[in-house]
Amino acid sequence: MVGLSSSGSCGSNATYRWNSSTGELVISGSGSIEFSDFFSQPFRHNTQIKSVVINEGITKVGMAAFQGSTNIKKLTLPVSLKEIMSNAFNNIPNLKVYYKGSRESFWNIDVADSNQGLLQAELHFSNGKQHMFKDVSNYSVYYYNAVDWAATKRVINGIGDEFAPNRACTRAMIVTMLYNMAGSPTVNNSISFKDVKKGAWYYNAVRWAVANGITKGYGSGSFQPDAICTRAMVVTFIHNYAGGTTTPSWWGYKKPFPDVKKSDWFYNSVNWAHCESQIVNGKGDGKFHPYDPCTRGQVAVILFNYYNKGTSSSPFDQFAE
Repeated sequence: MVGLSSSGSCGSNATYRWNSSTGELVISGSGSIEFSDFFSQPFRHNTQIKSVVINEGITKVGMAAFQGSTNIKKLTLPVSLKEIMSNAFNNIPNLKVYYKGSRESFWNIDVADSNQGLLQAELHFSNGKQHMFKDVSNYSVYYYNAVDWAATKRVINGIGDEFAPNRACTRAMIVTMLYNMAGSPTVNNSISFKDVKKGAWYYNAVRWAVANGITKGYGSGSFQPDAICTRAMVVTFIHNYAGGTTTPSWWGYKKPFPDVKKSDWFYNSVNWAHCESQIVNGKGDGKFHPYDPCTRGQVAVILFNYYNKGTSSSPFDQFAE
């Protein structure tokens, strides 16, 4: 651990002020927090630091800047922040993050997915609102940040003032989520599903999904909007949304699931989701359980992971369980 002087430079156009009696570190400037000597960074693995305030103007937190500084309990981030590099806030438990902007701008920060301290952080925003839904208020649940992201991005709507994370996702719900993630584009095509009526809340989403090859419905001429989506169905919908790529020869660096066979209709989609895109894991027993219902909480996490992997602006990554 490198000792901290009362003040100093900490990167390009960035300086710090250190209060040893309170453990507070205040960083100011108009540039990035980075050090030329990676192995002698004063903030890294420094257990003296208890709180960090990054003032407006700082745009970037460099690689491993605060990695392993396990006593940091409070982190204040500015709206000007655009990028947080790999391991900048890794191995920091029980962190509370106070962001001076909106939820929307927070999720647009380009964050390397190794920042587990931020992934597990308790989030506070400028409007003082911490939780989006009354039934998603426990920061430790695996879907918390994913649901927060999905609601902020208007990908998934609540059911009243609840999210219902343990409720099974229906076919209408998943196509609506994907439609929302695509930006709810205008659709003009017609559909002939006898169970999808004009004016239904999912009507345009189903039209869009058909037009973009995401679903064909059932052979009976129905879409079955209220049917429960299995885990296999969900990854197939998302795979089709991503373009439905076929299985490359290099797939398999992650062990395939023993309950997903080559003859299964969902084989390519599950392998794409697990091996190539890495947006979903199996359950604790190492199996995928393709026929199990997929809950709204699980779907939020899978979509969250897809967004992370599919864009340069990556929120905090985690795998669906």
